[in-house]
Amino acid sequence: GVLGPGIMYTANAVATSAAAILLMAAISPVLLGISLLPLLLTACRQEPSLLPLEFNAYKPNPVLSTGEPGSWDDYFVIQPYVIRYDSTFYMFYAGSNSYGVTSAGLASSPDGIHFTKFAGNPVLAPDGTGFDAYSAGGAVVLWQDSVWAMYYNGSETVWWGPGPYIGRATAKN
Repeated sequence: GVLGPGIMYTANAVATSAAAILLMAAISPVLLGISLLPLLLTACRQEPSLLPLEFNAYKPNPVLSTGEPGSWDDYFVIQPYVIRYDSTFYMFYAGSNSYGVTSAGLASSPDGIHFTKFAGNPVLAPDGTGFDAYSAGGAVVLWQDSVWAMYYNGSETVWWGPGPYIGRATAKN
């Protein structure tokens, strides 16, 4: 099954992988009846005293809004993923129009607060064919082997949520 970009599981992998069992136990203490979060935090060299983090919402929120009526992202913007590259913050996000078609968009910011949408959005959109015919969003992006690699959720039909498939797309710039 697929839980979202970066989280995939199969019955065999969960049954045979100690790491997967530890991760699932940390995420869902009900799985083994105990919480292994302190053990995982120690393994990750994080101080348990730093948790839980207490976030305070930025007063002038939102930092990104839906598009104008009739645009590709006029219904909602969700699933932000921000990376910093060469002192610029890049936010990849999923946007949907009023027909429910979801695409991946890009916005940039010099400070991580004031984002401007890329004029060429969407950067990845469904084309009506294949596993991502109807939805291509929820992107996670990284620099890999001299290209930008995007892992995203896809759906071939109308689907509420991130979609049952994960795809990969690349860009040189």
